[in-house]
Amino acid sequence: MNYFFSFLAGLLFANGIPHFIHGISGEAFAYPKFQTYFHQIPSPLFNAIWGVLNFTIAALLILMCKNTNFGMNIFSFCFLLGFSLSSIGLSIYFKHNKTNEKPHVPQ
Repeated sequence: MNYFFSFLAGLLFANGIPHFIHGISGEAFAYPKFQTYFHQIPSPLFNAIWGVLNFTIAALLILMCKNTNFGMNIFSFCFLLGFSLSSIGLSIYFKHNKTNEKPHVPQ
């Protein structure tokens, strides 16, 4: 179960980064579908809160791992695997969901 918690913590941590960065930068960003119930909260504020919530849950999951020593071991590997898979998946998802944006190419 500790491996699963480590993996899930990596997923949540990676998911929290773009929400937190866009939120504290004041930029609109994709948000969880249930934000429609909190439509009065601006997107940047909601994303900052969502990012912090992801970080908090990731930290709690790490704390739930009993008898773990986060060094270079299987728990670190599970965390990094979750983080990496989530990062790659999110980058692909958000790349395909941008509306008519072309990448900026410096000249």
